[in-house]
Amino acid sequence: PRPGPPAPRKLLDRLEPLADDPKAFRAAGIDVITELCEKLIAEGVPNLHFYTFNRSKATREVIARLGLVPARA
Repeated sequence: PRPGPPAPRKLLDRLEPLADDPKAFRAAGIDVITELCEKLIAEGVPNLHFYTFNRSKATREVIARLGLVPARA
């Protein structure tokens, strides 16, 4: 069991079917986080903070999708 509250059912419904497909799971996860960030920005949240645990590639993809920093070539 994981500590803390369970993940929202809407999130689990979106990601659980992809559990056996790491590429699809990762892509869907990036979609989910990008959508959440877009909603936060639209609501006027002034800053976003990401914990990357020294694995920032996905976070850089989200930031690029949001148009906050140009994607690397």
